[in-house]
Amino acid sequence: MEQVFNSKIAGKRVLILGLGVEGKSTYRFLRKMLPDQQITLSDQRTELLNIDEFRHVNTIMNFGENYLHDLGSFDVIIKSPGISENLFPASLPDEKLTSQTELFLEVYRNQTIGITGTKGKSTTARLIHHLLSSAKYKSLLVGNIGLPPFDVIDQIQPETLIVFELSAHQLEKVRVSPHIAVLLNIYQEHLDHFNDFQSYQLAKLNIAKWQTSKDFLIYPGKENSVVDLINHSTLVSNKITYGFGTEPCLNTCFKDDQIFLNTSGALKMICDLTGIEFLPGRHNQLNLMAAFSALIGAGVTDFNFCNSLVDFRGLQHRLEFIGSYNGKRFYNDSIATIPEAVIYALDTIKDIDCLLLGGYDRGIDYSQLVDYLANSEIPNFFFTGDAGKRMLNMLKPRLTRKHQCKWFKNFDEMVKQAIKNTSENRACLLSPAAASYDKFMNFEHRGNRFRKLVNNWFQSLKDQNTTKLSGNL
Repeated sequence: MEQVFNSKIAGKRVLILGLGVEGKSTYRFLRKMLPDQQITLSDQRTELLNIDEFRHVNTIMNFGENYLHDLGSFDVIIKSPGISENLFPASLPDEKLTSQTELFLEVYRNQTIGITGTKGKSTTARLIHHLLSSAKYKSLLVGNIGLPPFDVIDQIQPETLIVFELSAHQLEKVRVSPHIAVLLNIYQEHLDHFNDFQSYQLAKLNIAKWQTSKDFLIYPGKENSVVDLINHSTLVSNKITYGFGTEPCLNTCFKDDQIFLNTSGALKMICDLTGIEFLPGRHNQLNLMAAFSALIGAGVTDFNFCNSLVDFRGLQHRLEFIGSYNGKRFYNDSIATIPEAVIYALDTIKDIDCLLLGGYDRGIDYSQLVDYLANSEIPNFFFTGDAGKRMLNMLKPRLTRKHQCKWFKNFDEMVKQAIKNTSENRACLLSPAAASYDKFMNFEHRGNRFRKLVNNWFQSLKDQNTTKLSGNL
């Protein structure tokens, strides 16, 4: 890492653009590596002026509305993922731009398993890390899951494998790819950041664009949106495909609750999922196949895959079972911010009485989801936010009188009405198909609020029953 910094950063006019979690991590690492280097920090938020760690004789702070001023005067701009390049002047050369992701991969690409996809990347990254650790490999989990890779550099040994969850924002302009790349799926998402869907697709494909013939790309062999994108590319890496069925085109496949290695039609069972219920649904079966394929690419084959799954647990806010109260079951799927994720959830959760949808509208196409909902047996659809209003207007004309379809300005009121309208032995599911930024900080904040409202309702029932019992004594 020191060699890369000496050649690319040392003695240059350096700007760190964006001081979120990753930007702060970049600053700490640069200041440690180059204590006498002058570094400029830029961010729109003026409250960052009060952060003590930025007060350094060789640190220049440019916070506020002019934070993008004079970008062309810098030799190197280390950009945080959330800042759109649409804000930059057209004259700014791409060569000036880099990122923590790119700098890290330039040094550690040969030790890195990168995972991206519109949905499933956090679960799959955690699965790969868990399986590697269970097989006694040294593994570190970094990236979009919440830990910037610069924060773990001191822990990396030559034998360490780095499992790197990568968002489209992190991949947008990288010019280096990990040794093993996992591309799970590509659906419409983040259209508020990217100019169009094609730009988003190409950002995702950067995970493999710079691979060599010695590297591996893992992807679903029957996912048309991914297969078509790869077939129309010039990628040279080795391909490992996975999917449902046992066709020779699939290297890792799923049939009858079992996962197989497929070598020219010769099947070797590597995991029997019968009775394993903590990763429910077709989407998690795909995540498992992707994780197993990544380990195969890394040369990890001689251990019991299934035994290592026993103590693995899925993510919060991803089809999270909150509890069953008076026979009513409640599920938190707040992470489902696109239509495809909602359809996965509806295929997994049975006997849904009330579905909660909506939030911040990013212009996503909801026609496929509306078709699915119109043909479902769900009696109650509750909506919120601008995205919810648009879904409601598309769905309502297609429903019969037996359906209840309502829009709520207030999220809490929507949840309270959903609790009331969920019958015994039926399920209530929050699976919004929309981002949360209109009312919440992120999907976790939204999911936590949903969980709290449900738990408050359950606690009120317990208190009422205690009062009644006390009165009868």
